[in-house]
Amino acid sequence: MRIGLMRSGKACGLRAVRALRTRGRGASSRGGAATPAPRATLVGWGVCVSIGEPSPRDRLVSRMERMGEESHSVESVEDVGWIGEDLLLLRLGMIDLLGGGSFTRWVVFDCARPEVDYLMHDLRLPEGSVVTVVPSTDEDHVWLQCVRLVSEPGGLRQAESEDGAVLELHRVPLDRLRSVEKPLAQLFGPLTCLCAPTPSMLTAGERERLEVGELALVEDVQMREDGSLSLLTLFGSPEAEGAAAQVHRLYELCLDPAGTWSSERLFDPMTDEELLVM
Repeated sequence: MRIGLMRSGKACGLRAVRALRTRGRGASSRGGAATPAPRATLVGWGVCVSIGEPSPRDRLVSRMERMGEESHSVESVEDVGWIGEDLLLLRLGMIDLLGGGSFTRWVVFDCARPEVDYLMHDLRLPEGSVVTVVPSTDEDHVWLQCVRLVSEPGGLRQAESEDGAVLELHRVPLDRLRSVEKPLAQLFGPLTCLCAPTPSMLTAGERERLEVGELALVEDVQMREDGSLSLLTLFGSPEAEGAAAQVHRLYELCLDPAGTWSSERLFDPMTDEELLVM
């Protein structure tokens, strides 16, 4: 596959590295109002990543970098976003044209210099798994949640594990994303899984099981000074188009410094008349 990166309509040079030169720089910038939201588009020869104002040249990248094996093809752009100061994470759904099967490619860019350094991690996740980045106030880690969706009559079901968990919440140190020297198991796996909550935990005991078409997800992570953890969770259903969820109820799932979990509903559901007034 090939990849190009555009910044304010101009193509950037790319350089493949085994470790990003980011030590000594803070991680406080999370793509706020002053940082343009990145975009990633599939083009005939690969992927075009754009930062800044759109340009007619977004699809006419003049400087392309060959990445990985020619036997790998991009199936989809799963997500692109800032994960730290000048650090951009692009996640791609890939197809192995020779060996068969699919895998996920994570590309991490260090955009601090005119020539952008990048590295990539290839992961093979369980079939049907969907990984998303969860916004957080944690400056040194990236939070990811992994859910597994299975197709059943009537739609998709959020699958449960043997112990009843419907998702895994992973806390991945930024340092592991900045280097390809670490084993993949330390990037995303048992060592990074912080918790695997059940529907009851995510919905304050209101739902013991999820039916077809129902979702329970983590939307936000807040790290507090006393060491406690607050997770904003939602109960909802998939939107008609795209991967977004229609929210029915919101909850807060907390972990105190002693390691005890508690959860509560944040808002009562509104009636149609109340929604009409709003």
